Amino acid sequence: MPSLYPDVKGILYALKDKGIDVAIASRSSTPEIAKTILDKLGIQSMFVAQRIHKKTKIPYADMLFFDDEHRNIIAL
Repeated sequence: MPSLYPDVKGILYALKDKGIDVAIASRSSTPEIAKTILDKLGIQSMFVAQRIHKKTKIPYADMLFFDDEHRNIIAL
């Protein structure tokens, strides 16, 4: 079973308490499995959208994006 770093839930709750929306983006070919894992970790409800820009209308320039995959980090 996957697990979270100890402070992750606290950070997510602190962001939510401050009114900061958090969303997830993924290239997973099995999104239902990813959602199940988030649910088992108890954090699926912490995220506001899956089609982030389309659903929130927040401009990309106002989003903060974290990634560990090199091809997603390079600015074109």
